[in-house]
Amino acid sequence: MEVVSQQFYDRFSGFLALNHILYQNSAQHVLTKGRKSFFKVRDTADTGRVEAFPELWDARPEILTDLLLKSRLHMVHEFAVRALTDNQDYCRIIQTDIIAALLQSAYLETNAFSLRLAQERFTPEKPDKDLVLVCLLAAYTPARSRQLNGSIQSPCC
Repeated sequence: MEVVSQQFYDRFSGFLALNHILYQNSAQHVLTKGRKSFFKVRDTADTGRVEAFPELWDARPEILTDLLLKSRLHMVHEFAVRALTDNQDYCRIIQTDIIAALLQSAYLETNAFSLRLAQERFTPEKPDKDLVLVCLLAAYTPARSRQLNGSIQSPCC
């Protein structure tokens, strides 16, 4: 007998509004026929933007930053990082204190995202001392042990 597909349910499968917001355009997260829960067709991460109303999130990216700072759900962190990564104009103006808070996150996606923000801002010729200090104090180990722009040894990049 051949297995055609497998369905993965997580503990938040029954939270319809949450799943609609996060996975409306996902090929991997599907609403059941009875419309009572979502399931994953396979246990791999989505790539690209799959949330509902991406244009609204793009119009108010500061809300995504708030989600990263306040949410305690891994799936929300995955979604917010994907959406913010797509909004480079906003990423360029995120303040150092926000980057610092994101580097303290318990979620690796958020840590890696905030480290990328720090790396993009760092210039060896005129280092931002606050940014370097933020990286030194980060809970995220890679932020404390990177070479900045491949030239000088410094935290964060």
